[in-house]
Amino acid sequence: MFLRRAWSVPGVSGDPAAVRARRWSDVAIAAWSAAVLLGFVLGRLLGVGGTWLDVVRGVLGAPADQL
Repeated sequence: MFLRRAWSVPGVSGDPAAVRARRWSDVAIAAWSAAVLLGFVLGRLLGVGGTWLDVVRGVLGAPADQL
């Protein structure tokens, strides 16, 4: 979250690199959130887990490992 605030500072917020970084951060957060939600709904509530669910969660959660 520190970087999100740093990228929003008035002198930096319009810089193309900061805009691109914010977008990539949004993509990573959305993918990680989808992985958590899928794991909870399919794995815990519906009990339809398995190896395929682990793979999907791993792929969706991978961008969060890069942050």
